[in-house]
Amino acid sequence: MSERGDQLDRLIRAELPLLYRVAKHLVSSAALAEDLVGATLFKACRAFPQYDGRHPRAWLIKILRNEANQHFRKRSTTEVELDDAEIGHTPHPEAGYFKRLDLSQILETMQTLSADSMMILVLCDIEELPYSEVADALEIPIGTVASRLRRARLKLKDKLERQGFGGDLR
Repeated sequence: MSERGDQLDRLIRAELPLLYRVAKHLVSSAALAEDLVGATLFKACRAFPQYDGRHPRAWLIKILRNEANQHFRKRSTTEVELDDAEIGHTPHPEAGYFKRLDLSQILETMQTLSADSMMILVLCDIEELPYSEVADALEIPIGTVASRLRRARLKLKDKLERQGFGGDLR
């Protein structure tokens, strides 16, 4: 195997667990998550000659995101996109709300969110990636990561409350 091939092999081995965890959170079944990761790795192998070597985790997550988006286009959810300016960058009190709930309730309800909302929640709140890596993976500014994360948390909180989980934050 060439030096470049060894580099790709090391990269995939290092990030495979993360890719699978992210995919598993995004889709409803382990089999579909494996399919998404497989498609991601296939595309990564094909694109590796053009890869510049910067931000390997973000590069693989971008590919996974694109594969997941293809899957979710079939689901065809409609969602109004707000400008970042419409959402303030205030501390997120909903973080305490989520701690009071069972993780399975949160994960099940996350499956009903849009692909973008699920992706930002998985990368930031579950995988706890730095905003800079999330911004690079999703190809958005860091400020947009913060505002989308806040909106996704609020959507998740609202859905959980409508299902009868939790209560008011006060």
